[in-house]
Amino acid sequence: MTKTTKDAAPQALPKEPKAPKAINYAAEGEIKAAKAGSKLSLLIDELGREEGTTLDLVAAELSRTGSRVDAAAARSWISYDLRRVGLGCRTGEDGRLYLVGTPLPHKVAEPKKAPGAKAPEAETAEPKLQIVKRAAGSGKPKSKKAKATK
Repeated sequence: MTKTTKDAAPQALPKEPKAPKAINYAAEGEIKAAKAGSKLSLLIDELGREEGTTLDLVAAELSRTGSRVDAAAARSWISYDLRRVGLGCRTGEDGRLYLVGTPLPHKVAEPKKAPGAKAPEAETAEPKLQIVKRAAGSGKPKSKKAKATK
């Protein structure tokens, strides 16, 4: 390029920072209950507040369980996990987030029972001991076969 073409090139205008897209997901499908104490139940409780919430407050609430969650991960929880249980979310005119749909009460986790499990009394019984006879002076069990002698 020559000096005259450099001067003639138009200068790029500074771009405005992009605003995040509004979150608007309708409640679809069968509404399922979330496990009490899970991140999903915390998300539902936070979005279900009457005054609404912000994305930063949702991220802070989800971070209470131990692993840190940022605003992008909070959007992911809303767009995937919240919709997976049949609920939705909308952004109000004030920019706050609101829950769409009526959530079911959170279910309490109970220990799983193995198929064919016995009553708890059977578990407290003393274990049976099996006695194994060993040959005298040997650490090996007796052989049931007779040894052939010459």
